[in-house]
Amino acid sequence: MLITLSPAKTLDFDKQTLTRKHTTPIFLDDSSELVETLRGYSPKRLATLMGMSDKLATLNHERFSSWSPPFTTANAGGRLSG
Repeated sequence: MLITLSPAKTLDFDKQTLTRKHTTPIFLDDSSELVETLRGYSPKRLATLMGMSDKLATLNHERFSSWSPPFTTANAGGRLSG
């Protein structure tokens, strides 16, 4: 199986989420394995691998370092309204 990941270029975690509806990721075990691998990559290597700026690579490196399952609305990045 071949999987291609494309990092989002713009994410706004300061904007309030308008709904409490969400789904639970079904590939959480696979994501954990992938993140564990990517945690070993330097920001420069992530930039080259994913074709992104050094600034975005550094941000994603930090995200990989702090990522942890299980999924909750608190650690999903973003806020819920109400």
